Amino acid sequence: MERQGFLVDVAGLERFGAMLTALAEELEKRIFFLAGREFNINSPKQLGEVLFDRLGLPYPKKKKPEKEIIRKPSNQKKTHNIQNKEKEENQPEQAVCLSASDAEVLSNGKYSLIINGQGTGYSEYCGIGVDVHRENIKPDGVVLYLNGQMLKPSKCTVHSGSCEFLYLTESGEITQSVCVTAEENAEIRVVKITNKGNTERHDNLTVYSRLMLNKPSSYEAHPSYSSMFVTTDVIKNEAAEICLSASRRKHKPSDSNVHSYFYVNVPPEHKNKVESVMYDTDVLSFKGRQYSVEKPMVFESNGGESEVLLAGNVGAVLNPCYAVNLKLRVEAGGSTVVSFAMGVCEEKSGILEKI
Repeated sequence: MERQGFLVDVAGLERFGAMLTALAEELEKRIFFLAGREFNINSPKQLGEVLFDRLGLPYPKKKKPEKEIIRKPSNQKKTHNIQNKEKEENQPEQAVCLSASDAEVLSNGKYSLIINGQGTGYSEYCGIGVDVHRENIKPDGVVLYLNGQMLKPSKCTVHSGSCEFLYLTESGEITQSVCVTAEENAEIRVVKITNKGNTERHDNLTVYSRLMLNKPSSYEAHPSYSSMFVTTDVIKNEAAEICLSASRRKHKPSDSNVHSYFYVNVPPEHKNKVESVMYDTDVLSFKGRQYSVEKPMVFESNGGESEVLLAGNVGAVLNPCYAVNLKLRVEAGGSTVVSFAMGVCEEKSGILEKI
């Protein structure tokens, strides 16, 4: 073989090389999306800044070189080591506090949520952005409001596969638990409002998220043009208080077929505490043109705390979003619990199966 050589399939190798190049480019785009910016992946310094400073991953511990040590067997030493190992296994998992500048990645391998210490962030599914993430616009992702005021957590704790947020209010506290499900390509948020006052409260809890449903690079190039191909709808189902959906019309055959959904679920023991549910899927009627995500137009025009009136727009809106408002009754000394789910599926008919 060294003298005469051997035959190779040149065309096959070229196809295989092109496939590997396309795969590497797709993985690079996904890495940039998860990181929130582009950087030199081959640079250990830049990679370390993204992994440990931006995403807040723990630094790997440096292992000391092992030395060969010969010891005489000792039953007493072995027993001591076994007892220490059992103590370590029985100790509860240590939670990690997340600051406002840190971020945590929750993922099931396909659906990923990059969430920061402010409780916001962005999601992606196999390289497709679910909600909008733009480096120069904050906050992004899912945003919570109580009585017209954007909620900012006082504390964020990261557990294995979930994040817990604590918000302090004038009359009590709010907790939010966030996770990505292993079975479905979705994120679940459980919100608990606790009233520590002596009188019953009637609170407006609002959830807002601007939609992308496109590759981040394509969206960044033409945000308005990209949003024109998204159509929203409301799906009636007895299992959920409200269910919204969004589908991206294919601009070309190679476009991904992804459908998004957002629904609200209330435990049976808390259903009688839901006084009203409203929705909107148009950014312009919710946020407005000259307003910000922190202070949307809808709260100022409707009086903020007393009443929140959402327009109920669905269809071919110019700037798609999910916006849901629930008016909740919270008893004195009691709590009210609601949960929100946002996810994706490849067929719109499969949305009802997710609820």
